[in-house]
This record gives sequence, C-alpha cells and structure tokens, in this order.
Amino acid sequence: MLGIQKGVGYMSEKVKLYEVPRGSRIIVDGVVLNFHHIDGMYSYCTDDEDNVIHLSASIEVEILK
Repeated sequence: MLGIQKGVGYMSEKVKLYEVPRGSRIIVDGVVLNFHHIDGMYSYCTDDEDNVIHLSASIEVEILK
C-alpha cells in the first residue's frame, strides 16, 4: 500500500466507480487499485501484484492523477 497524503497526487473528491474512465488508477479505503472495466453490477480491478478485485460499480472512489 502506498503512503498517500490526502489531496496530494489524486482527486480529493469521490466519484462513483461507474463514472471512472477505463485504465485509471483509483484509491479505495487507502488502497491503490487499477480499474479495468465495469461488468454488470461489479467491476474488474487489479492491485499492483495482479490480484483481481471485484468492487461494486456504485462504490465511491478517488482517482489518482
């Protein structure tokens, strides 16, 4: 997990995951993930070790710049 300061290097406003562009890096509960796409009600995301994470498409996330 990256040590990230609030508002430094990423948007401080939260957006719904379904509004995030494909290929973006996102932050969820302080964890950085790679967002790939939405598949129905869930998303396909990976961490930096290529572990797959399926988040709800309606979860609020922050986008890394």
